[in-house]
Amino acid sequence: MKKNNLKFLTQKIDSFAFKKGKIVNNQYKIIEKLGGGLEGEVYLVHELTTGIERAIKFFKPHQNPKNKVAKLYAKKLHKLRHCQIIMQYLCLGKFTYWGREIHFIVSELIEGQTLTAFLKNQKGKRLQPLQAVLLLHSLVSGLEDVHASKEYHGDLHLDNIIVQKFGLGFDLKVLDMFYYGRTNSQDYKDDLHDAIRIFYDVLGGQKYYKNQPDQIKFICAGLKKNIISKRFRSMSYLKYHLENLQWVS
Repeated sequence: MKKNNLKFLTQKIDSFAFKKGKIVNNQYKIIEKLGGGLEGEVYLVHELTTGIERAIKFFKPHQNPKNKVAKLYAKKLHKLRHCQIIMQYLCLGKFTYWGREIHFIVSELIEGQTLTAFLKNQKGKRLQPLQAVLLLHSLVSGLEDVHASKEYHGDLHLDNIIVQKFGLGFDLKVLDMFYYGRTNSQDYKDDLHDAIRIFYDVLGGQKYYKNQPDQIKFICAGLKKNIISKRFRSMSYLKYHLENLQWVS
């Protein structure tokens, strides 16, 4: 083996940079890159046998030793397949890329906008209180199902929540879940705190908080986690509170 080839086989892959039109595993045609992170990169692809668009996450080899990370992620998605807020896992796969074995996960394509992008198109780049309550209710309802399955998200923020549709309510999907280790009570609390932080942010954050209705301030509790935890012991408690909110304009 040539020295340069050996060096390539042992060095980290920081980016795949797959070009449009590349065929993967004789099954998928690359359309475009959707995003990337520490573990890997996500691409929009055409499934050649059906023409259906899918999303594929390619895992960087050094972040996925013995394919353990991809398997954990696949198992968590499968476990949560009945939760409407979670994307649907389809299959695991692998292929050889410049002599390296690359593993990937194929999932449904989540269409819509990130919550960050969605807010940019709203008046004042924020939601009005009633809109924000409807969004929080949709998010909490989805996460309640996740928690009922003894799982959690672990990394909720504006960029990994997808708004698919909205009107009298919001259709949401969440991406990029944490999937290492066993779930504990603090994981559930962290999801709850993060959901309320998102609620606070979509309302415009600190700049607008002073003038928010009392109902909003009661939920946000100044983002004090100890107070939030006392008021809402779980996602179910928060959901119940939202559904029985006495709204005064």
